[in-house]
Amino acid sequence: MKLILGSLLFVALPFAVARADHRRHGPPPQAAFDACAKAKAGDACSVVLHDHRMTGTCGPARESSALVCRPVNASHRR
Repeated sequence: MKLILGSLLFVALPFAVARADHRRHGPPPQAAFDACAKAKAGDACSVVLHDHRMTGTCGPARESSALVCRPVNASHRR
């Protein structure tokens, strides 16, 4: 039984690591930081990225304590 569980772990581990790496994103664009430069956490914001206007709320960036404009539906991306 231990051999079977060990084998399954050995086979599944690379897939789990690959999936975890896939979720990583680069830092937000500078425009997202600029949109919240004079705002408080929770304030509404909007930013134009690649000719598309995104609305959201200002919240802390993952990499720093600076505020960044986060899409309203960003909760599914975590």
